[in-house]
Amino acid sequence: MAATERLVVATGIANIHARIPSAAETGGRILSALHPGRSVLGLGISHAGFMKHATGGTYVKQLSMMRSYLERMDAVSPAIEPGAARPARLLAAVGPKMIELSGSGADPWIVSEQAVAIGEDREDQLRRAHAHIGMYLQAPNYRNSWLRQGFDETDFVPGGSDRLVRALVGMGSAEDAAAAVTAHLYAGADHVVVQILGDTDVTDLRPYLRELAAALNLQAPAQPRPAAPKN
Repeated sequence: MAATERLVVATGIANIHARIPSAAETGGRILSALHPGRSVLGLGISHAGFMKHATGGTYVKQLSMMRSYLERMDAVSPAIEPGAARPARLLAAVGPKMIELSGSGADPWIVSEQAVAIGEDREDQLRRAHAHIGMYLQAPNYRNSWLRQGFDETDFVPGGSDRLVRALVGMGSAEDAAAAVTAHLYAGADHVVVQILGDTDVTDLRPYLRELAAALNLQAPAQPRPAAPKN
């Protein structure tokens, strides 16, 4: 953030099981004091499989835990970074109860996520999309969400059915992917997080981002010309 002037940075998604509430709140206030209006604190409850097998943690009463976590953040003394505004908080919400809790604050936002696979041919895009959705199929909360949206167990084959994948991932041309993104805005979202799907975690996604930005008609603000050096 110190190397930029306008970039807004969000934690996406900070696992509340791994962070003390007071530390999360204090860290957010410090960022807000250093870079006013340029930080967003994204919090989530993670997934049962990850907590039980990767960290050995428990995973019960997650809604109550999140509510208590937020209350403990609110209880942090205003003497910590006095005068600094609290950064915006976002809750990762898939189920209806967590969505209700997310909307209980003042001036709530809807920030949806849209995965897109562009570039190469349609078969390669579909391959990347199946690999992406396959990870989420291991999480019961996502499966339950998709069941509520009208999908069924036949869609939960390894990698997901083509029907499920095509409904969740924007594929085709950059313009097709841009349409999938803007559909969220037309439906009422305040912001859309775009997740570009590459082949690996270290794939250079910048060419895809530039292609999608052009399709969305996004342009960086014009930069002032540097002053001519004085003789």
